[in-house]
Amino acid sequence: MDVEDILFRIWLYRSKDKWRGVIDLMRAINSVFVDASEALIGEDDHKVIRLMPRNRGKDMRQQWYPLIETRLLAPLLTKSITPFLGHVFGAGKLCTVINLKSKFQEKVIKDLKIISPAEYAKRAGYGHRADWPDNYHTKKKVVFLCHSSKDKRFVRKLAGELLDNSVDVWVDYNQILAGQEFIKRIEQGIVKCDFVVVILTSNFVQGPWAKRELRMAINREVSEDRITVLPLLKKDCEIPEILKIKTYVDFRGHRFESGLKSLLRSINELP
Repeated sequence: MDVEDILFRIWLYRSKDKWRGVIDLMRAINSVFVDASEALIGEDDHKVIRLMPRNRGKDMRQQWYPLIETRLLAPLLTKSITPFLGHVFGAGKLCTVINLKSKFQEKVIKDLKIISPAEYAKRAGYGHRADWPDNYHTKKKVVFLCHSSKDKRFVRKLAGELLDNSVDVWVDYNQILAGQEFIKRIEQGIVKCDFVVVILTSNFVQGPWAKRELRMAINREVSEDRITVLPLLKKDCEIPEILKIKTYVDFRGHRFESGLKSLLRSINELP
């Protein structure tokens, strides 16, 4: 099986709040990496980044698209990677294999992954670049904790665990100062945050203000047409009708650790 190292150079920009750009596959010719093929990058209405052919004679093979989208493009949303000078870089291996059905040779990509700007510069033959970092800046996800004031003890514990796991938290007792308009600040917090975690207990269900926050959060989710409301069941209670179609994270009883793991996965993987 023939194997050669390949590099990917991804150029990205934001247009109308969506990712756009170009991705180049680079192969080594006489030990120098040069552009071999390319594709356009676009983000669809479901916040999924896709590849599209350029129709310029150097189109990247479309059978590679799913792997490239999963390994190189999806992390831009799930991990909130901030491109370096508008670029993200990748590396892998291009392998020649025999298709057992057709008996013809095929080119497949293996070991595909994102690499740092410094690693790309080294592999591409640029040498050491002191201003090219060893990692990308990542934007922390921000979570709004929608809860009853009577569940404050649990909320403080959950907030601490989220912060320890690199998730920023918006919670009323830390974000609203004396003299500020309470309703206005709550609305701002819900809009600003990536997700609203609704902490369900009997206290929440019986509290009129907590349910008002929930309506704000649901309206925001509908307007953005993406998942932003994450129900968390702390104690058995009557689930609000508007949340019954959603899967909840189970924190009941002694399930705090497993519930936290599930919640973090949703926060980190949902776009």
